[in-house]
Amino acid sequence: MIIKSIRLAVIPLTLMLMHSVWAQAPSKRVVDAPNDSLSTQSIQIINLPINDISYASVLKPPVSSKIRSGFVCLLPKCSGEEHSTEAYEEMIIILGGQAVLHSGDTDNSLTTGQVAYVPPFTKHLMRNNGTMTLKYLYVVTKVKEEAKQDRTR
Repeated sequence: MIIKSIRLAVIPLTLMLMHSVWAQAPSKRVVDAPNDSLSTQSIQIINLPINDISYASVLKPPVSSKIRSGFVCLLPKCSGEEHSTEAYEEMIIILGGQAVLHSGDTDNSLTTGQVAYVPPFTKHLMRNNGTMTLKYLYVVTKVKEEAKQDRTR
């Protein structure tokens, strides 16, 4: 299967619950999984930075098995570098501000409380088109081997 056109899905998201968890969490808290749980790992609570920093890694192996995520701040009228998701799919969660997610000939407007899904093998860049600092969280995970093979056919 060859992907001929790329669609970025924009989904509204309520962030009040997530914000209250981050705001109340101590800098690091680990809650052990119950004994009857299938998981051998424990829950990790991670505070996002509150300062206007440019980038902070949030989660990556070995803490997680496959997920990688980061917190990004872009000043007004600034943008990140264009890059490809390669063999990863990406979810971008807008925590504050206004953005344009550019991919190919398409510009997708995003604002606080929206989520964008970026499929594997998609070139894109994020641009802050607002007057306030843009803050967003991205989460990426590697796609299955079958998806990579379908892409190369």
